[in-house]
Amino acid sequence: MYFRRKTSAGRAYLQIVESRRDGDQVRQQVIATLGRYEELQASGQLERLLRSGARFSAKAMVLSAAQEEATLKIASRRIGPALLFERLWEETGCRKVIEELAGARKHGIAPTARRIAGARTTRSAALRG
Repeated sequence: MYFRRKTSAGRAYLQIVESRRDGDQVRQQVIATLGRYEELQASGQLERLLRSGARFSAKAMVLSAAQEEATLKIASRRIGPALLFERLWEETGCRKVIEELAGARKHGIAPTARRIAGARTTRSAALRG
């Protein structure tokens, strides 16, 4: 279905039309004539109708919000994999678990892991600069 502006006797009308296949040919069937285009537009009824229908289409809602500049403006910045790794390393508790396991087994992995994470963070900070 789609909207169509149809001119008849010098006046433009807004219609809702559906295309149907009839054998090899495509035929349009008028579902409804909404009224004279100029009157619908001047009265604001056309805008209200379209906004009302847009509620049922997520894509139309996003496009409408973008057109009205009602979208949220969010500041963002790039973070490198090293900074992300360091944050996950700390927040998930991986560092503590590995240090405990390595300390219990006396492998000396914990200091190495700390140096790797620290070097990555330092390198990431230097690159951001």
